[in-house]
Amino acid sequence: MIAKTFMGLEQVLAKELTELGADDVQAGRRMVSFKGDKEMMYRANFSLHTAIRILKPIKHFKAHSADDVYEGIKSVDDSMPTIDNYTAAGVYTVTIGGTVVTGEKFSVAGEEVTVGDTQTPTAVATLLATALGSDERYSVSRTNAVLTLTEKSGKYGTGEPVCTTNSVAGTITPATTTEPANTPKYITYVFGDGAIEYTNCGAKVPYEMSRDPKTNGGQDTLYSRQRKCFAPYGI
Repeated sequence: MIAKTFMGLEQVLAKELTELGADDVQAGRRMVSFKGDKEMMYRANFSLHTAIRILKPIKHFKAHSADDVYEGIKSVDDSMPTIDNYTAAGVYTVTIGGTVVTGEKFSVAGEEVTVGDTQTPTAVATLLATALGSDERYSVSRTNAVLTLTEKSGKYGTGEPVCTTNSVAGTITPATTTEPANTPKYITYVFGDGAIEYTNCGAKVPYEMSRDPKTNGGQDTLYSRQRKCFAPYGI
């Protein structure tokens, strides 16, 4: 992780981090890098006095040009947040089976019925269909001992109904006939000028010379290195 600070306060911040229990603390240019778990990240956010903000790196890559920077950022798995966008109803069936006894209870989607004098699965399904008749999530139909629940408009994505019973020999079995169609929508962010900032963290060896006496009668090469951290402004 990286703790940003002002020029001249790097060593002070490094000492703070060390006292806080951070590992591998290294002072840089207007920043101090350190290692730690999520608890350390939160403690650093709350406890440091000389840090401007705490940055948690999500991607490391090398770049030799502006295009490399663009490609490197583009390759980040941004895991963009989405919201569900159900466009078609889910269809479910609930089957009553086995042997039912007077007084036993069956429940579908929160609607509970008690078995009466007619002790058959079809009778139980009839009671449940009546109880679910005014349900705002599903429209219900019945064929013998099988209920069909279709999600109503505006309630797409409700999901398979929860079914329970205290019956000893009776059964209640839900099943999904058609999954609700879901086309997630991405949450879009619009960034204005200055929304993305970067910190020039500085390299350990920013410049380095190399001389090759065998090339062109002796050729000098200057290597320059930069280390930058990009982040949304204010984070």
